[in-house]
Amino acid sequence: MQIEMMMDREELKRAVELWNRSHRNYPLREGFVEQNLLAPYTGVEVELFSAHKDGDLAGMAALKWFSGDVSDHIDHNRGFISLFTAEHDVRGRLLDFCLDFLGERGAEEIRLGGDPQNFLPGLPAEFGGDELDFWQEAGFRAGEPVYDLKRTYGGGGYPLQFDFAGDQNHLRIVRCERNLRDDLLQFLEREFPGRWHYEARNICRWPAGLRDYWLLLDTSADEGEEFAAGDYAVLGFARVNRSDGYYRGPNLNWPGDSGLPEAGVGPLGLAASARGRGLSLPFLDGIFCRLYERGYREIIIDWTELVEFYNKFGFDVRRRYIPLTLTRKNS
Repeated sequence: MQIEMMMDREELKRAVELWNRSHRNYPLREGFVEQNLLAPYTGVEVELFSAHKDGDLAGMAALKWFSGDVSDHIDHNRGFISLFTAEHDVRGRLLDFCLDFLGERGAEEIRLGGDPQNFLPGLPAEFGGDELDFWQEAGFRAGEPVYDLKRTYGGGGYPLQFDFAGDQNHLRIVRCERNLRDDLLQFLEREFPGRWHYEARNICRWPAGLRDYWLLLDTSADEGEEFAAGDYAVLGFARVNRSDGYYRGPNLNWPGDSGLPEAGVGPLGLAASARGRGLSLPFLDGIFCRLYERGYREIIIDWTELVEFYNKFGFDVRRRYIPLTLTRKNS
């Protein structure tokens, strides 16, 4: 067997075809490989490898690691196996190569999936017990399962289920325009330092990337009025990914089941001071309603443990994943 660095798009195309033949329920969609592997976030390094046996492509791996401490709250000693597939008699040697490669670049913790611009948050459970055994025998430990959820809406309008309380009529759900960019980033840096802030800094550089963030504002401004300094406070945020958007986040990695226009929601969160006040349900309900009004009928929530919470909106489990992590200290 020979392992080589992929050097051109034709090699990558063949590797994608190998993945798609091996994992038909997880086909790599057009444009997502370009976005997630060939246009990495700042501070992320990517390398692609192919394994050949008797001259034929027998395996592929996409690896990521941080080139430096990109944030005080993101561990630069972490590496990722973003994608990995190989024939049975090749996969052990290919995995050993990947682990050594990432280890040489300072990775002391290596995850399967869960990378910046990830395809997978872990091992899809439907890959089967043999696949899980392979990773665990290599030293990876399994975490608690996480899920992708979905809901498909029919016609007839969106029935709002949750309202802000009567004394909360000063709260507004607004799309993040350029005049709110600094407010979004400052809110995330303060309330959710680390990955979500880091992602937003990168996504906001894409065309219209900023406008796929929504904010929950406590405001004294009237509906439709331009915001001025001091008129509002940010209480929450939500990221929306649209199937026809420029930047499409991981909740849209895999094709939907309905064939209808898709959107994904997440990540999202409320300020610490806003939690416990009954705001999350009406905030989410308002976002789902706005997506419906814009024509999106299949909504996906990815990489979550909160199955019962989203059941309140009619979401069902679509996929289940097992997070896998290997810890190895470098000498």
